[in-house]
Amino acid sequence: MLADMGAEVIKVDMLQALADPQTLAREMVVEVEHSTLGPVKTLGIPVKFSATPGKVRTHYGEHTREVLREHGFEDQEIDAFEQDGAVVAAPPKPNPRQRVA
Repeated sequence: MLADMGAEVIKVDMLQALADPQTLAREMVVEVEHSTLGPVKTLGIPVKFSATPGKVRTHYGEHTREVLREHGFEDQEIDAFEQDGAVVAAPPKPNPRQRVA
């Protein structure tokens, strides 16, 4: 369809593109440590800023609770934020200082 309109169109082998030395040199594919899966490869940050470099998150929502707790929010409040769709948060981790019966 696009070729019919005069656009340049080529087929791209995505596995080959993701393994390309330039792709790897630009950190477009990175390996990160996932909290439950271990090391996994994922897409890197496409735009590079020298003053404010980005970092790939290992698990979407993994640190939401930790950050919100640091700002004074309780788990019940964070649960309400999540139910309202305001945040995505991983389930609460047990408090290591709290004894479990």
